[in-house]
Amino acid sequence: MTISPIEERYGRREIKAIFEEQNRLNMMVKVESAIMKAQMHLGLIPDVNFESIDAISKTNVNLKRMKEIEVETQHDLMAFIRTVDEQTNGQYTYLHYGVTSNDIIDTATALQLKSFSVFLDQDLKNLCETIIKLIKKYDNTPMLGRTHGQHASPITFC
Repeated sequence: MTISPIEERYGRREIKAIFEEQNRLNMMVKVESAIMKAQMHLGLIPDVNFESIDAISKTNVNLKRMKEIEVETQHDLMAFIRTVDEQTNGQYTYLHYGVTSNDIIDTATALQLKSFSVFLDQDLKNLCETIIKLIKKYDNTPMLGRTHGQHASPITFC
């Protein structure tokens, strides 16, 4: 049995929150909103109030309702679109217009990874600092040298 690195028992709360399903859905709403804005800007869809599109990007998708619709449709993204449509009283006729499911899912995943990269960058910086401290602390520590798989003259880590 493989255990996921973001499995519930492991990891920091802040990082797990990035990859929770609710956050993924919220990222998908942001992607849909950005696409509608871009399509309006390019004249591909009729102009609507930009503030209302900003409002949709803050929609907290009803996960329970989406799961109910998904049982019926057998399609996760169709369930997502129908849920957002219900929650916004159908006011976004061009929601998901001209895009594929993967356009939304992949872009939302990229947003999640971007959020995660802040933590990863800091962790890597901390790791490098720790390694540098250990190198400085143990640089003159003697150890047995090796050559051709055999012991050789003593050396240090430096």
